[in-house]
Amino acid sequence: MIEIKDKHDCVGCRACEQICPKQCISMLVDNEGFRYPVVDLTLCIDCHLCEKICPVLIDRKSSKPLKCLACKSSDTNVQLASSSGGVFSVLAAEIIQRGGVVFGALFDDKFKVIHSSTDSLDGIAPFRRSKYVQSDTCDAFSKVKSLLTAGREVLFCGTPCQVKGLKLFLRKEYENLWTVDFICHGVPSPKVWEDYLANLIEEQGAEWKLTDVNFRSKSLGGWHKFALQFDFEDSDGKSNVIARYPGQDPYYQLFSQNISLRPSCYKCPAKGFSSGSDFTLGDFWGIQKFLPEFDDNKGVSLLMANTQKTIQLLGQLNIKSVEVDYDIAIRSNPSANHSVAEPKQRKAFFADDNFTMNRLKKFSGLDFYGRVRRRIIELGLSILKR
Repeated sequence: MIEIKDKHDCVGCRACEQICPKQCISMLVDNEGFRYPVVDLTLCIDCHLCEKICPVLIDRKSSKPLKCLACKSSDTNVQLASSSGGVFSVLAAEIIQRGGVVFGALFDDKFKVIHSSTDSLDGIAPFRRSKYVQSDTCDAFSKVKSLLTAGREVLFCGTPCQVKGLKLFLRKEYENLWTVDFICHGVPSPKVWEDYLANLIEEQGAEWKLTDVNFRSKSLGGWHKFALQFDFEDSDGKSNVIARYPGQDPYYQLFSQNISLRPSCYKCPAKGFSSGSDFTLGDFWGIQKFLPEFDDNKGVSLLMANTQKTIQLLGQLNIKSVEVDYDIAIRSNPSANHSVAEPKQRKAFFADDNFTMNRLKKFSGLDFYGRVRRRIIELGLSILKR
C-alpha cells in the first residue's frame, strides 16, 4: 500500500492510482497545489501493485545516451514556433504519419497544464513549447496501455519521472511505444501558476481575455534571449501583448530559483537517464561556442538517443543535425544528471497558500526591496572590477 510520509517521496505521476484494481487510490491536492495519493483502506486488498510500479520505490540504473545530436527542424516555421529547435514536433509528425497517437502536455481552456493526446498533424501544435508547471497526467497511462494493446503506435512525452512511471505502470516493454523525456530542472506548483495567472488577468482588467501563453517566446530577442509572452484580446478583437524577460517576471524567477518546485524535484528518482526513455530532449545551450555555424538564434535542440531502436528512426526524421560528444552536450545541462538544491526560503514561501502578486514578487526578489538590493550588489561588483 502506498503511504506518503515524506512528500519528497512522491512525483505525482498517478501510476499507483491507475494500476489499482480496486480503484481505491485518489490523488488529492495539498495546500502547495501538488497531488498525492490517498488510499481508501476499506477497499484496499493489499495486492501491493502500487508499490511495485512506483518510480520512487523502484530504482533503475543510470546510463549514457547512445548518440547525441545538435539538431533543429528543417521547417523554419516549426523551429520558430517551438521553444528550442522543434524536434519534438518532427518526432510527433513521424509517429502520426505512421498511424500512431501522440501524448503530451498542453494548456486546457483555463490554461491548466494537462496531458492529452492527438492522432492528427494539426493536433501537434498545442503540445509544442515548454510549460513551466507540473502537468496533470490524468488517465494518460491507462489510455496509452489500451492503445498499445490494440496495436497502435504511441509516442508519449513527459518529464523523466512521468516517463519512468509510465514504463513501470506498463510492466513490460512494447515495441510500438516511443517515449520522450526532457532535461528537467523541476516542476512548479499548479496552484502557484493558477494564482499568478489570476493576478495577471485581474491586472489587465475584465475587458481582456487571455488567449495564449508562451513561456519561451522568441519575438523579442530570439532563442538566446527569450521572453514570457501573454496574449490578450478584448470583445472587439483588439489585441494586447505582454512580454517580459525572465529576470523581470516573478513566476519565472521562483522557478529558476527552485523555490516553487515539487518536493520530489530536490531528490529526483529519474536523473542520469534512468527513466527508460527512448529519447531525451533539451535546449543545446552553449551551441554558439561549440558549433557557431549551426546557431541561427532560432533554436537548437539537444536530442539524445537512449535505446537501440531509436537509431533507425533518427534516419527518417526531417531534421538538420550534427553529432556531438556527450561531454560537450551535457556541459550546459547539469539537470540531466543532478537534482537542484532545496532553497531555505521554500518553506516560508509555501507557509501561506494565497499567492498574491506582491507575495510572488517578494520571494522572487522582484519587489521594491529586492530591486534595491540587486542594484546595490550590481554597483558593488562594478566597483570591484575597476
